[in-house]
Amino acid sequence: MPTQSETLQFQHSERVKPGVIEFLHAENFLRQGLVTVGGKVLKNISNTQDANPIIQKISNRRLNEVISGHRPHRFSLSFSPIEPYRKYKSEYIDLPLNGSLVPFKVSRKQQKHTIIDLDYTYTSLLWPKDIFFWGDEFIVSNNLAFDKNNSVDMSVNTQLIHYHSQGKWKNGTYFEIGQRSTEGQRTFKIGSDTEINSFYGLSKIRIGYSVYNKPILPYKNLSHISFEQSKKVNKILISSQMVTYLHSSKEYDFNSFYIRGSLPVDKIDSELSLQISKRLDKNINFPFDFVRNDNSLEVALNKKMKFRNLLSEITIGLEFNKSNIDAYSFDEFQFGIIFPLVF
Repeated sequence: MPTQSETLQFQHSERVKPGVIEFLHAENFLRQGLVTVGGKVLKNISNTQDANPIIQKISNRRLNEVISGHRPHRFSLSFSPIEPYRKYKSEYIDLPLNGSLVPFKVSRKQQKHTIIDLDYTYTSLLWPKDIFFWGDEFIVSNNLAFDKNNSVDMSVNTQLIHYHSQGKWKNGTYFEIGQRSTEGQRTFKIGSDTEINSFYGLSKIRIGYSVYNKPILPYKNLSHISFEQSKKVNKILISSQMVTYLHSSKEYDFNSFYIRGSLPVDKIDSELSLQISKRLDKNINFPFDFVRNDNSLEVALNKKMKFRNLLSEITIGLEFNKSNIDAYSFDEFQFGIIFPLVF
């Protein structure tokens, strides 16, 4: 920020106009958390020959503060000691056999329960270095997930992100590879993310394509396109999302939608959220003779706490899923702890 003496020089300088408005825009972006956008504006001021020398001096100092204040490493640890408790409505389904309905017991796949989730992210700022024409940030993230069956999921994700000069939108391309230890499943993902800020709130569009396989089994692919909209109304953050999934096996194609409201509870430093979701399959999936149609309600409470100056977040959640196919109806309880670290 400019000192008092520099502010007085602003007021008495005849060359005050070039760069002043841009500098104010940069400070506004930085206050909004748009560090890359604000930093790029400051850099443009520093490189502008006809800019006010005082403005350039302050911009250079502020630019150095932004670059030196960047924390490239982020590490988070999620711990879920209690396995989500899921109770299904029915353990049997009635299937037609020789002209009559016969009850068959449902053999359910064991729910995956991640006990420990380690996530490390490294973010490199490219815009100060002028390395790439399109990219402003290069991000590499690594994830390790350990579940109750001693299996490990490992994935590496890379992203190249470009920000619009006015902070109204950003676009990123990503590529991810993953491996699951026990099943030997390999996954390859590629896609594009776009975020747009407008009067109507924040819009997110994601297009993705993934290929995965297991030993001996053939490769399968999954494409998806999602649209998400969020806007804060008073203290309530309202968000919604629509997703279409297209699978190589057409019987697994489906659409999903949700709307969520999140309200901060300042007295206990927590956030209460309520989400209503819907899933509608596009085709009939054997052995059922009609299309799956699910409706669910989720309630969650996120509580922020400190343990010896270490910030943590505790999440407690309930989900109630009602399906027109009883085999998919369930109630679930979840509990988890997150320890985010930045260095």
